[in-house]
Amino acid sequence: MKSLLLLAITGATFLTLPANAAKIDFSPDVAGTYKGTFFAQSGDSSAIGNVTVRVRVPRSGRSATIGINGFAVAEQIAIPIQGKLRLKANRKVKANSSLLGLYGPTATKPSRLKGRKSPFKFRLVARPDAILFEDTLIASMNYTLRFGANSISINGTGVAGFGDSLLPFTIRIKADD
Repeated sequence: MKSLLLLAITGATFLTLPANAAKIDFSPDVAGTYKGTFFAQSGDSSAIGNVTVRVRVPRSGRSATIGINGFAVAEQIAIPIQGKLRLKANRKVKANSSLLGLYGPTATKPSRLKGRKSPFKFRLVARPDAILFEDTLIASMNYTLRFGANSISINGTGVAGFGDSLLPFTIRIKADD
């Protein structure tokens, strides 16, 4: 009898809790295409270029997909940028690159969003099987994602490199309508 009473109280407690208390709703107002600049710096070298950032948010507002495409130029060499971020309402982040698509896609570990409203913070870490230029990429980057009235900015700092040669790495994306 006591176990049934305990079970009833526990069930009533769970029924009164909001089902989506920790969920994030992305505003469909941020959806659109933004054009802007890309800047990356590692050690003494830097890359600058133009990017197009496409933000897609379904009507439900339960997720957001951010596509980053363009080219950066470093020492007269064009470097492709093909990044994709998927943000979910349950705070999960999936990315195709820990460097936001610089040099193309590489494998990343799962991540989580911090913050309920803009700015959002997250960390992207390259998986051990992330291969870039036929070598294993080691990268750990902390990012801040900000949605403005008609703009989006992504700033990241961390370390990246191959093998034992890790260097400080900075990425900045600033785009507006």
